[in-house]
Amino acid sequence: MNKEDLKTGDIIETREGNRYLILEMDNERFNKVAVRDSGFIVIDEYKENLIEGDSLLKELDIMKVYKPNRCITLCFLKEETNIEWTWERDKKDNELTKKIVSAITETLNEMLGEE
Repeated sequence: MNKEDLKTGDIIETREGNRYLILEMDNERFNKVAVRDSGFIVIDEYKENLIEGDSLLKELDIMKVYKPNRCITLCFLKEETNIEWTWERDKKDNELTKKIVSAITETLNEMLGEE
């Protein structure tokens, strides 16, 4: 799954567990955004592999995509618990990322402790 595969009406879930509705825009500022009841994220700022472009915002990485075959309500974003996700990021990738971040954090803490 990549950024180009995301279309209006798709549902995404970020690493932090929030769900958003994809909207394709036709304006000068944005091509694609994802909205929810309390905000939005700009999909244009994501890398092709659905990782947020700012490495400090890992919680916004897209972990799951659902391509509904019917109309859905915005309540679906919050309330539906039995979703058959169309795509999910490989859990091995997620675990590897956690290990790498942990190792980097440990190294930085050691370096800062030595100063």
